[in-house]
Amino acid sequence: MSDGRSQPVLILHPPVYILVSEHECWPCHKITPVITLATARAQEEDRPGARLNDLDDDGGAGFYVLSNVGTLPDRLLAILQEYCQGYRYARSEAGDTSYFMNHCLRCDTPLDDRDLHDEPGSAFFPETAEDCDRLVLVELPLTKPCVLASSYAVRADSDFILRHSARETYRST
Repeated sequence: MSDGRSQPVLILHPPVYILVSEHECWPCHKITPVITLATARAQEEDRPGARLNDLDDDGGAGFYVLSNVGTLPDRLLAILQEYCQGYRYARSEAGDTSYFMNHCLRCDTPLDDRDLHDEPGSAFFPETAEDCDRLVLVELPLTKPCVLASSYAVRADSDFILRHSARETYRST
């Protein structure tokens, strides 16, 4: 595992997905692949009595899209880097945090998670079925829960993402 732990420690329960999208790199203007993790079943490690899907404190089910991932099990990192070689641990452009982030495959510019996750219509914040057309969900071959440190966003519209995104089966290279 990497050693950054400023984010909540999460336990992700299968199924866990790689969410694959694309993003325009701001310096070179080329479209580059980007990835993140997502799951419908998770809990915070310091809330052992909390039910699965209780991360949002409202008790509602959702689809958890992870960002600012601070730690990853080595096996999971290797799988993620098979899908996107530009996904690696680095310092944000603002210089305030370090986490696993995407990098442009052409010019190697770090692509901050705020740009990929926080704006409606961005790579991992689809608003329409057309936005979901660029998303691919890859179910990972995990049979046991995995532990990592990460921020997350609860997408109450999980059915929307699950219904409109393409699906792929994980295949190791």
